[in-house]
Amino acid sequence: MSEIVYGIHVIEELLDNHPNKIICIFFSHTRQDLKFKKLISQAKKNNIAIKFVLKKWLTKTVKHNKHQGLIAYIKSSQVLKEKNLLEILKKEKSYLFLIFDNINDPRNLGACIRSAYLAGISGVIIKKNRSVKINSTVKKTSSGSTDLIPIIQVTNLIYTIKLLKKYHVKVIGTSHVSANNLYLENLNQSIALVMGAENKGISNLVQKNCDQIIKIPVVNKKFPLNISVATGICLFEIIRQKYYNKSSHN
Repeated sequence: MSEIVYGIHVIEELLDNHPNKIICIFFSHTRQDLKFKKLISQAKKNNIAIKFVLKKWLTKTVKHNKHQGLIAYIKSSQVLKEKNLLEILKKEKSYLFLIFDNINDPRNLGACIRSAYLAGISGVIIKKNRSVKINSTVKKTSSGSTDLIPIIQVTNLIYTIKLLKKYHVKVIGTSHVSANNLYLENLNQSIALVMGAENKGISNLVQKNCDQIIKIPVVNKKFPLNISVATGICLFEIIRQKYYNKSSHN
């Protein structure tokens, strides 16, 4: 089976890291800039089929005009399952997982996954039901990061959290009403960070099964932080403590 992805950064990332996943690339015949020429050359070097088409054909194919003049048919991404999570847990010694509880906006999910990739995440965990699927919008917003990190789809989030705890992963949820300040907590350990949908947050049952609930301190509290912004802040505070704390260099 195949799926469609679009956008310069997504296809560039695939050409750099997973050219074997690309079946064919369709380029708008009207674009002649250096970026396009580089992508065309790279595709030819990898023996990937390329075709030049009208811009309106691209727009009709993806049903909007945000394709940036190119789309690609790729082999369907493999979304991992619970058994694959167990395989990851048995391989590594230190973990950083990102768990999403009821996230439904594909652009927000894509932006979060992009940050997760940059943070060197062990895996992203999403629910099979009541969660946005990994579609072309998610892929484009993530700049192709969905194909570079493990994305694990689970049926029962509570079971998954309990499994992580068995492997000494501290499960940390987020809530704007928590009394625990993100920047004052010890995050230099194996962690699974749980993020919930904007306005709703993570569910009560998930909160009860977390080891700790933290908040990001803000000056003005009128609006909630966008989930992708909040995810980035939390992930890179964990990275700061793990790799850049002064005490870690003593």
